[in-house]
Amino acid sequence: MSRPRDEVVGSNVPEVGNAADLLGDVSLISVVIVLHNSADTVAATVASLPAAAELIVVDNASVDDGAAIALAGRPDARLVSRSDNRGFGAGCNAGAALVTRRYVMFLNPDAVLLEGAAEAMLEILALEPNLIVGPAHVTLDGTVLTNCRRRSNVLQDVFELLPAAKRWTPDALRRDVPGDRALYVRGGPVAYVQGACFAVSCDTFRRVGGFDEDFFLYGEEETLADKVRAIGGRSIFIPDSRVLHEGGASTNKVASQALRHLYRSRILFYAKRDGVFPAIGAVVAIGVAATARAGAMAIRRRGGAKPTVEAFRWLWAVERGLGAGLRAARRVKRNDDPQGQR
Repeated sequence: MSRPRDEVVGSNVPEVGNAADLLGDVSLISVVIVLHNSADTVAATVASLPAAAELIVVDNASVDDGAAIALAGRPDARLVSRSDNRGFGAGCNAGAALVTRRYVMFLNPDAVLLEGAAEAMLEILALEPNLIVGPAHVTLDGTVLTNCRRRSNVLQDVFELLPAAKRWTPDALRRDVPGDRALYVRGGPVAYVQGACFAVSCDTFRRVGGFDEDFFLYGEEETLADKVRAIGGRSIFIPDSRVLHEGGASTNKVASQALRHLYRSRILFYAKRDGVFPAIGAVVAIGVAATARAGAMAIRRRGGAKPTVEAFRWLWAVERGLGAGLRAARRVKRNDDPQGQR
């Protein structure tokens, strides 16, 4: 049985709001889906959307027919075709520039909204200005994933990389709040919500300047949450809103590139938030941990040269990402600009 809506985030929910919004009027929301070779999954994503929601599809230079599949499912959708792929955040910004509704939801093309998900997010958005709201992410068997995030720090990165770290890393040093916490039942404030699905008012999104396009992939949702926090807002996890999301449908096809972008974004994020010198320290710490992990991978996968080559290809992708992040961080310092440049 679902929980009463006023229990979603407990005492953290204000007792104000527009009556029409509180009914979860999905005609108030626009959905932005950014594609990059997402033909395998986008049909199910589009089919899960409420019919009254506006849909904007941004195709980031795909070479498949994902955009055509999306339009076949929703002929009323607006399509933005981009000749070059400048990243997830840039694609989201291009789509958000066209929305005509009060709220905007950003949804990955491998995520499926479950019944009532959009309505539950709208009900909470109506209660308070400057909110980012995110749903629970579940797998096909109904398992709730641990997608409530703490603010990023280098220790999290190091412990995530160290061999066997999952078994002995203290809870306080984990990026995700453990799944047995009451937060996953009651909901409530979090540092940031996972970027695969979240919603925000268009006024708030535009006020903070949208996504930081310096981040090609990864890191953009936490940066957005920090910008919203700076104007007095916050991010809220809503367990009554659920989205089916296994993840990795696009990035698994280009795992090495995704890994490189992940660590580029990590270093760039620390440079922008904490400064260039802490970012350099992060490069060293993550590099050492990644080297230890690669060595452990090569030893554990006994079987000749192939496992060793795979381990060091993995390490090379991480090191390339760290180097790219450091170069981007230096540009931030050189330009003396909090937005930085590519």
